[in-house]
Amino acid sequence: MIKTPSLRNRMTATTVAVVAVVVVALDAFVYLSLAERLDEILDQVLQARTQAASQVVRADPPISSLVTELSDAGVPAVVRFPDGRVVRTEDGDRLFDRLPPAPEAASALQDSEVLTLDDGTEIEVLVSRGGANATLRRVLVLETIGSLVAIVLAIVVLNRAARVVTRPVDRIVDVADQIADGRTDLRLEPSDPSTEVGRMAAAMDRVVAALEEALETARREERRSRDFLADAAHQLRTPVAGLRATAETVLTSASPDEREELLENVAREADRIGRLVNSLLAMARLDRPEQVDQRPVDLVDVLTTEVAHQLSLAPGLAVDLDATRPSMTVVGDDMWLRAALGNLLDNARRHARHRVDVAVREVGATTTVTIHDDGPGVPAGREDHVFGRFVSLDGDGSGLGLPIARAIAQAHEGTLELVDGRFELSLPTDGSSRPRSLPRAETTTAS
Repeated sequence: MIKTPSLRNRMTATTVAVVAVVVVALDAFVYLSLAERLDEILDQVLQARTQAASQVVRADPPISSLVTELSDAGVPAVVRFPDGRVVRTEDGDRLFDRLPPAPEAASALQDSEVLTLDDGTEIEVLVSRGGANATLRRVLVLETIGSLVAIVLAIVVLNRAARVVTRPVDRIVDVADQIADGRTDLRLEPSDPSTEVGRMAAAMDRVVAALEEALETARREERRSRDFLADAAHQLRTPVAGLRATAETVLTSASPDEREELLENVAREADRIGRLVNSLLAMARLDRPEQVDQRPVDLVDVLTTEVAHQLSLAPGLAVDLDATRPSMTVVGDDMWLRAALGNLLDNARRHARHRVDVAVREVGATTTVTIHDDGPGVPAGREDHVFGRFVSLDGDGSGLGLPIARAIAQAHEGTLELVDGRFELSLPTDGSSRPRSLPRAETTTAS
């Protein structure tokens, strides 16, 4: 299960966090820079007042007028005399035996520097930090308020911006919903498939294309299955009805001779139905092949065996096999290639008057088997019809032998065509075009 947090909220929260960090860092920089600058200014003021106090001391005024001279020079100071008297310049001539200790808060608000005279008198020059601290407090308050306002504005603006940024995602979702409703022809077609959203859209298009192809394949297979079942039912209806009628007649017949003849008819119809069912199964398996090993097959050896079988069925027929070499090998499935050649030879035997010619030739990377009989041939314009399923031009046979032979040829990356009254089966010689998978199932010759 994949976690699906709100992309907009994550974008907004992440960006606001970054903005907050930047604003706080900027506030800290400004505050610390200002504090450092104010410290520098206070140091400069303290040094200036210390120099002014030094100038007053160098003028060597009487001790009694020292405080007055410092006050006139504008130097805040505390003067401590050797006899213990303490005077502040802002207090004028008011004398104290000693000053009370300054509170810690008050001492923290001022800086000082002490000058010691030769007679032991100490002059502590003062500078107040109250103004600097007040300035820093105002800056801190303003920065806090400004930062909060900036973060709130960032949340509002970034939330709206996130809606704009995620509009392509909304578009992808809308198209996905339409596709789910049946609009499989829709595509996103990203303008830049290298971006994040572009890769998502391109992946979505590939998924939809694969889905559409799968649906089309499923619909095609469904149509093929329906057509196949309809044709099979049509082909089986007549022999099954005939078989049933013959069997019922056998039960009511009293003549032994008639019953024997009827039983022979039953056997013939049953054989016909068996061959038809085997042919139907072969066509079904050719439409849905399974993986099998591909091995070298000697076509001359296969043809020699099949020709001998046809001669046993028609002893008066002349069958001539002409091969350029005693052994000619292709890569394929021996059983199915025997079935294809057997179907072609059986078709030639049934239509030949006296002779069937079989030739095997190798031209480049292709081996071609040509089969020709001296029968009436196929009417002009009907050459391609003979490969249709359940098509029997003479009304004899099931009409599946030639379609099975062509399907086997195509499964081996080969071809089967009717050219100038001759059936030409062409197969790759060296197996460079690897044949597709074939079903492993028993089949029979069918026409």
